[in-house]
Amino acid sequence: MNKNKTLLVFIRSTLFWGITLGLIPLYMIIGYLLFAVNPRLRHKVLSTWGLIFTLLAKYLCGIKYIVTGLENLPHTPSIIASNHQSTWETFGYVPILPQHIWILKRELIRLPFFGWTLKMASPIAIDRANKVGSTQQILSQGAKRLAQGFWILVFPEGTRVAPGVVKPFKVGVARMAKELDLLVVPVVNNAGYCMPRSSYMLYPGIVEVIIDKPLKAEINEPADKFTARIEEVVRRNLAKISK
Repeated sequence: MNKNKTLLVFIRSTLFWGITLGLIPLYMIIGYLLFAVNPRLRHKVLSTWGLIFTLLAKYLCGIKYIVTGLENLPHTPSIIASNHQSTWETFGYVPILPQHIWILKRELIRLPFFGWTLKMASPIAIDRANKVGSTQQILSQGAKRLAQGFWILVFPEGTRVAPGVVKPFKVGVARMAKELDLLVVPVVNNAGYCMPRSSYMLYPGIVEVIIDKPLKAEINEPADKFTARIEEVVRRNLAKISK
């Protein structure tokens, strides 16, 4: 992928961020106007911001994407366990995966405008400093979101990780899957090459997304063992698309 910091890349990136961030106050107003409607309908409307994000990345900045393995998605709401390289997959998964919500750190929903809007999209916002409390919150709110028909997107690394860097998976995704008797769908992407972590610049290229077959915890399988199985699939597929 071409990562030359040319004037054209700078101009396109500036337009991209100007448009996407400029739309956030409008979406915040829309979110509050839809406060009393069905959560899935409100989420669907607010998720159009993610569609705009992805389309602008594609047609303005040249960040296209290809997806392999859509046939592996189960027919019932499940957990999506994905690696996390950039901002792209947070919103780029909107047109690819079934309607889903995020598990994220509580600080994000406190951000002016963006966080207030994000809160209206029914995420599970946890206090990472309170491990016991956050675990119970994930289980109780996760069950509620699933009952509403949402899938749950989790980034088990816990933060964005640059391509080539390995950060062990946290066991929370496995615990939730075991407790709620859910399938875990391993998904990988290499968006960090086009939209690097903490970078203003967006570089043209193709993001590859691989959706693998769902995994299920075995009877009496410890959470750390199930986590290792999930991570192994993610690492194996990530190696196929690392460039």
